[in-house]
Amino acid sequence: MSMNRRKVLKGALAAGIATSALKVPAAVAQAGPIKVGFLTIKTGPLASGGLQMEQGLVTFFKERNNMLAGRPVQLFRSHREGISDGDQRRDFIYVDDVVRVMMWLLATPTISGLFNVGTGAARSFKDMMLAAYAALGAAPNIQYIDMPEQIRGSYQYFTQSEVDRLRGAGYNGGFTKLEDAVELYVKGFLDRADRFR
Repeated sequence: MSMNRRKVLKGALAAGIATSALKVPAAVAQAGPIKVGFLTIKTGPLASGGLQMEQGLVTFFKERNNMLAGRPVQLFRSHREGISDGDQRRDFIYVDDVVRVMMWLLATPTISGLFNVGTGAARSFKDMMLAAYAALGAAPNIQYIDMPEQIRGSYQYFTQSEVDRLRGAGYNGGFTKLEDAVELYVKGFLDRADRFR
């Protein structure tokens, strides 16, 4: 069987839709602060981290009643001069935007190559959590904790996709603003009796 870009993209899209339908049980949080971790690698040999990120977010929002009762979110303190606590940055992208790019690639068979898919604009973990609190209509309650010694020397304080090749290839679909994406995700999925429907 020969493989081409179109078959790979169709298979990846089908796998993504099938995966989103799975019901993954969330772990029950213990008493005390809710610790939220973000693993942002979505491609390559470490892509399984994306699933862990989703499970962490689901657990966090599943526990939103406790958050409203005053349980804080914990983010890492900065251990780098010139970077504020919680200002470590990632290029967060809404999954619908990734699907739009994949659909564009499927609809444009003359375009081929390797493309980074991101917004091209890094935002902080603090921004992400403030957007979550805003979507829930709750006052922010963020604590900063020390980063574990084991990862301090290798922790990435900034990652951002270079999307020039994607835009140069003709993609002009735009990307959802972080605050809007978080609100859509919280209100459309996590803040529902059955977050899988």
